[in-house]
Amino acid sequence: MILALADTSLIVDYIRGIDPGRLALTRLLTRRIVSTTVIVEAELWAGVDSPQAEEAVKKVLARFSAVHRYERSDARAAGALRRDLLRRRGDPSPREIDLLIAGAAVARGLAVLTANVRHFADLPGVRVLRP
Repeated sequence: MILALADTSLIVDYIRGIDPGRLALTRLLTRRIVSTTVIVEAELWAGVDSPQAEEAVKKVLARFSAVHRYERSDARAAGALRRDLLRRRGDPSPREIDLLIAGAAVARGLAVLTANVRHFADLPGVRVLRP
């Protein structure tokens, strides 16, 4: 059973060999209890700047038992999070991708596993795990 959705920051730490993210993600991938989303996949591909980086992204994505498509329920949850953030803080545009990732996690009842806890900690209903 999948328990968490990995954020881009954690996967980048894994690729770069940065602990504790690398160790945590290795354990969770081995146990097949972590997934990610195509939004994170897009962020990873955006960072590819060499053939080695391309290979690293391919390898890590192949280790995930699930890379979720973005569904209407994800969009609905992300929209609610954005609306709440807009009411409380004003323009949430610097955090749009994080809101999409959080929406995918909420819609699936998963926690967000991230190296950047502060990007998600103030979002209501989003469970956040750090490595």
